[in-house]
Amino acid sequence: MYATAHIKLSRFPGSKAILILSDGNDTGSTHSLSQTMEEVLRAGAQVYVVRYPDALSQVTGDGLSRLAMETGGAEFTRGSYETVLERIQIDLRSQYVLSFHPEASGTSNHRLRVETVRPGLFVRSRTQYVVPE
Repeated sequence: MYATAHIKLSRFPGSKAILILSDGNDTGSTHSLSQTMEEVLRAGAQVYVVRYPDALSQVTGDGLSRLAMETGGAEFTRGSYETVLERIQIDLRSQYVLSFHPEASGTSNHRLRVETVRPGLFVRSRTQYVVPE
């Protein structure tokens, strides 16, 4: 994921999404979760995770869940692939884009919090903004 965000996605402007189909086990990462998170946020990507059941594996962490949540994406553990992909498509096509001008604080990382006052609405957004290099 780090390489996807750093090498492939960072050179393209605009919104991006990463779709991960996984059993949830990390068996070969060369970067930490925090490094990967920062790179995905810097690339401006949302992470969508589709977990598939694997009776032989033992999930040892919640890295994929955190990536999905903190980038404004989503995680799916149930449903047919067709239903999940349809939901992701609807999600990507029905987003609002909010913008802000970060303070000149000298840091490249800015915490974000988006709320609504209307009852019954659900807000999903990234939890931080990383200024691109």
